[in-house]
Amino acid sequence: MIRRLLIVAVAAITLIAPSIAVSTPTYAAAERPSVSPKLTAASSLSSGPACPSQSSHNTQVSTVSFAPHGGIVPRPVVFVHGWDSNYLGLSDLAARIDTSPAVHSPVVSFLFDYGANSGHWASVPAIASCLADFIHAVSAAYKNAGGNGKTILIGHSMGGLAIRFATSATYAANPAGSDVVGGVITVDTPHLGSPWGGTVEAVGIQTFTQVKNGNGGEGLLPLPNSDAQRCLVEHHSTIHAYGLCATPTWLPAGIPITEIAGDITVHRDIFGVELYADDTQGDAIVTKDSSLGYLPSSGTGAPPTGTSTPTKKVDQCDVTFGQLMSNPLTSTLNAFADGVLIAVDLGVTPLAAPIQKDLAAVALVADCSHTNITNPAADPAATIDVINAINATVSDDITARTTCPTSDVLREASAQYGHSGPVSGIKCDGPYAVGTYTDLIVPVQAIFLLNAGKWEAQYVNHLCSDRTSIPADVWTWACAVPAPGCPSAGTLLGALSPAHQADGITDIKRIRCEDSFAVAAGETPTYAEVLLFRYDSTQRWEEVDTAEMCGKGSVPESLMQEACHSG
Repeated sequence: MIRRLLIVAVAAITLIAPSIAVSTPTYAAAERPSVSPKLTAASSLSSGPACPSQSSHNTQVSTVSFAPHGGIVPRPVVFVHGWDSNYLGLSDLAARIDTSPAVHSPVVSFLFDYGANSGHWASVPAIASCLADFIHAVSAAYKNAGGNGKTILIGHSMGGLAIRFATSATYAANPAGSDVVGGVITVDTPHLGSPWGGTVEAVGIQTFTQVKNGNGGEGLLPLPNSDAQRCLVEHHSTIHAYGLCATPTWLPAGIPITEIAGDITVHRDIFGVELYADDTQGDAIVTKDSSLGYLPSSGTGAPPTGTSTPTKKVDQCDVTFGQLMSNPLTSTLNAFADGVLIAVDLGVTPLAAPIQKDLAAVALVADCSHTNITNPAADPAATIDVINAINATVSDDITARTTCPTSDVLREASAQYGHSGPVSGIKCDGPYAVGTYTDLIVPVQAIFLLNAGKWEAQYVNHLCSDRTSIPADVWTWACAVPAPGCPSAGTLLGALSPAHQADGITDIKRIRCEDSFAVAAGETPTYAEVLLFRYDSTQRWEEVDTAEMCGKGSVPESLMQEACHSG
């Protein structure tokens, strides 16, 4: 069996961990029904505890937030952060979602905050019941503005469990039912627990990061000896090992759910030659199986009739041993420890107790790690997954948009660029239309945007350079021009940028293609470099900036590992 190398702090953690007591929660009984049953707006019996008080950091809710865009009342998206975090934890993702034209229909984001209680299990009233009330408030404002009242809920980590508890009459006085929830998206949510739950090793690692970083690695792990840390013990269909902690409930019938999981692969190489690649089977904190484990066994008993089958997405990313070694936080981790543990076999039981400490370093570095997966700058592919999940729930909003324009209408829109030929093959998505100029020597794709009731031609190359700037379907129709097979080395040499021509690249090898992209190794007499090419709308191959394309999520998933994580 191949042995793998990963750096990890051992000696100091070993000294810290035994001194920390791990006990079971004592508040569980207080979470049980304490309010007389009554009929809610969702027409379900409610007996859960009331919300003690809302956080002042919640996004303010009012009908002013729902000013129509293009005649469409924006759909509310409620973001629920995870353990050891607060409302700022998902603010970057919310801002990107709010402004991304890739979202098919207008949306407006609301941040729910339970930072003061983020060390508690998600079933406590300050989280579950307060979240349910917040969802109802957002829904009511949306409905008053002319919407259908159905919100989209996005939960990262324990935030996904908080959403599940908030829909239950056992844990919320006014549970959020299918009348106010149109869809749920969970990102790296431990539906089946986490190997970091209830272990001495996890407490030691977290204590170390608190001592060294001052903030406990916000959002990385639950606070040591906290309710959340104890309640995250892994479980399965026959053993719900939450101990005295409440087991997350099933979502109400008919509410669609999308599960997104991070999956990190660690690469080890010497002098540019890869020795092996280890799939950690998770985001270094939550296993992939747990992040995708809503069905069939994450709740109590069998899923009720009408429970939606989840849509599952895996966001794969890579990290090299060199990146682990060079990361400042990893270096601090090693300096604090008295020694390192090497030759650890990740293939035994991914994220099991013997290797938890090893993966702490991975969690700090990898793009799709537990803390980075919700950062659009670090992991744009996960952001696209979230956007696509949102788009899947807003079909009723899209139907309210205008009908597809005719060729004559788009011909008139093209006149501003001096083109008066016909436009054929017209396809539409929301306020965007895509067609083809067929009267030119080479057929060229065109993109049009409905602006203030008038269709206008757009700069195709500008829009195609950023996959998040337009809806996914529009990008596919206009930008992902099918290439006539994989290009030859000679073709790609002719497509090199002036900078790489000056570098003296004389050969191109290991060419791989997908859609309109090709990734290859450009070789000089002294080194090799990863190059990225795109087949553009003029039906020519051109070299494109790898960092820009990867940062905007434009590279096909099958090429992302080699093109975007080659460092």
